[in-house]
Amino acid sequence: MQNGARPLNNHTIEILHAEILHLNRFVGDLYELLLAHFISKNTDQNYLIICFLSITRHLKYVVL
Repeated sequence: MQNGARPLNNHTIEILHAEILHLNRFVGDLYELLLAHFISKNTDQNYLIICFLSITRHLKYVVL
């Protein structure tokens, strides 16, 4: 879109928006998998990773 290869119109913006939402859900799923993995290991070192993942999970990207 930036280089003119695709036109910038409402249709392409809707497609781009849908892709961003899909990627956001995908990243959320990865967080949950990582959290489940580290919880299952239950070590002191993993406790810090679990805390980090729990905190960063609440950070959201704003989709305009």
